[in-house]
Amino acid sequence: MAKKISGSVGKGGKNAPIDTSGQLVSTDGVDPGTGNPAPSAVLTFSAPASSSPQSAGIAFPIGEDFEFNYDPAEFGPVESLDFLIDILPNGVQGTPEVHITLAILQNEFFIADIDPNTPSIDGTEPGWTQLAQLGLRAEDFTATDGGPERPDFNQPFEFGYAFLADYQTTPLQVQLQLDNMEATVNTIPEPTLFALAIVLGAPLLLRRRYRMNESSV
Repeated sequence: MAKKISGSVGKGGKNAPIDTSGQLVSTDGVDPGTGNPAPSAVLTFSAPASSSPQSAGIAFPIGEDFEFNYDPAEFGPVESLDFLIDILPNGVQGTPEVHITLAILQNEFFIADIDPNTPSIDGTEPGWTQLAQLGLRAEDFTATDGGPERPDFNQPFEFGYAFLADYQTTPLQVQLQLDNMEATVNTIPEPTLFALAIVLGAPLLLRRRYRMNESSV
């Protein structure tokens, strides 16, 4: 059966900068007047120009105090994950595109690998745009430290999201507004519950709308 969980999107002291130059600067907050509908989160990150190709990004956990944790022992074994988010780019400079991808926090951050199907924005979008990733499995994630580890979907984990961009000769400057994040856990039905799962479905739905009283994302 479906189970809905909602909560704040907070830093919780667990952000993970991903920056080959080591000069990434980022800020985040809430815009009470703009959203889909208002309010929404605002994220900016920037880095100076470089004489060689660089990559920069930042990963955030979704929520604090275990609002957006998933425990397979309680809710069922994980088969795959889906991810939706609404994006409004206010400025994308110094990079041809910004990739937006699902992240998992499980002792360390793992981000979904960048491939031709990874959603991205380039700043030319005329308004709010919904981006989606579907059917992500454990082998589709890579540790942010570049190690060989993969997340273990048999163990509890926390949902997150990440923004990644490549840059070089032009300073990187990106500002995005974010709203309506949604993650779905597609579970593996137990054999005795297979017929019930066909009727009811077995996703865990995590939906997020920013609220006026939240002070950080």
